[in-house]
Amino acid sequence: MRRELVAGGLALGLALFVALGGAPAPRARAQSPSVGTLMRGKIKHVVVIVQENRTFDNLFGGPPVPTASVRAYPNADSTWPPGLPPMKGVGFNSSGAPAPSNAHNVWQCIAQGGFTVAAWQAIAQHGCSAQHANGPDAVFQYIPQARRAIYWEIARRYELADRFFAITSTGSFPAHQFIVAQQSAAQLSPSAAPVVVADQPSNGNACFDNPRWASVMVPVLQSNGFSVDTPAGYAGECYPWKTYADLMPTPAPSGTPFWKHYETQLGSGPFNGFINMQNWYQATNGTPEMPLSSTQLAADIQAGALPAFAWVKPACVAVSDHPGVAAHEYGPEWVGYVVNQILTSPAAQSTAIFIIWDDWGGFYDHVAPPALRPDGIGPGLRTPLLLVSAYGAAPGAVVHTTSDYASVMKFSEDLFGLPRLNAVDANAADLVGFFNTAANATPAPVPTIAAAVADPYVPSTMCPAGAPRASANMED
Repeated sequence: MRRELVAGGLALGLALFVALGGAPAPRARAQSPSVGTLMRGKIKHVVVIVQENRTFDNLFGGPPVPTASVRAYPNADSTWPPGLPPMKGVGFNSSGAPAPSNAHNVWQCIAQGGFTVAAWQAIAQHGCSAQHANGPDAVFQYIPQARRAIYWEIARRYELADRFFAITSTGSFPAHQFIVAQQSAAQLSPSAAPVVVADQPSNGNACFDNPRWASVMVPVLQSNGFSVDTPAGYAGECYPWKTYADLMPTPAPSGTPFWKHYETQLGSGPFNGFINMQNWYQATNGTPEMPLSSTQLAADIQAGALPAFAWVKPACVAVSDHPGVAAHEYGPEWVGYVVNQILTSPAAQSTAIFIIWDDWGGFYDHVAPPALRPDGIGPGLRTPLLLVSAYGAAPGAVVHTTSDYASVMKFSEDLFGLPRLNAVDANAADLVGFFNTAANATPAPVPTIAAAVADPYVPSTMCPAGAPRASANMED
């Protein structure tokens, strides 16, 4: 009898509950804190070193020696499929070496072929168009073992990502815009809707180069695919979009600037695409020759005045890793120098150094990129990512998390409590597996890069007076 009353009471209660609104909504699952949030208090500085035009397979794939296994870097997806031309390894900028094209329509040709070996071979043999033909088999070049020793040592001492993709599927100009503003767009006339800029304007690279658009040819994406338009009547080659710098407070709570943009040699010119943003341009007082010198960079590091966030970029082509434009190359030595400066400073254990390459450079990579974003120019092919941090997952770890440059910025936003810039960083993958996120994690030792010491940074050697300016020659 008692059981029947209890059962009846439960049934009546359930009926009343349903009548009053039904079952309760399921409790929302608590979202796990992001990696950037978990690293607060441990990482206090983020330094992003931006190199040029290399795929993952170009630096960490390719036969390590002519007769060795096709797998180059241990534990990384760096296979070199059979049947590809046995290209001889060449230096980063070896004089006379053919440089492949990284134009967006070349990428489209490879994408239409499904990123198969056959598609790559067709590009290598015939190019994509008369305007963007490649040298014979140029796409299959890779860096020989001796010239990638510094990068491989950084990977073995710290961390390498083999599922990191270029933020764009084109060259450096849009990539640099994404690096600071997470979009590549222009307004072709005052009343027109913005369009996606897919390659470098044909005349000039920066706000201060062109007072008006009248003679500038701008390769853009339209609904029918890639095309080149001539904008008219738009005042200035400056894009009015917010940049990451707009999110960063100045000064930081410590009293030092929250962010800085370093070049490595005073007077070498700004980073193309960076200063094509009006806000960026205004933040530097409209001065094109605004970068801080290598002396200032070293002084800030050693004095404990490294800002919370810094972009560090090469001063000239010879330290950029850009292919085919200089007889001598010092990119790895320069990167090793910057890394060692930080690792011997008071900020050594509290700094995360991300070493990235801005675009694919036209070089082969055997991994097809993820699906394109709605803007149609990203992500691109795999590029290397090296992470130097005392809180890295493990020395020598290879991280397989799919990510791109927006993931680095998302990490920085969460680390410093900054808002999102737009949908690209908001939807970016988290850097899961890159850091030791345990609450009780302690900093690991931070050994310097031995291979970089043998060829120390000498500005007069690497970027002598009159050397081609990075800003004038590194857009492609």
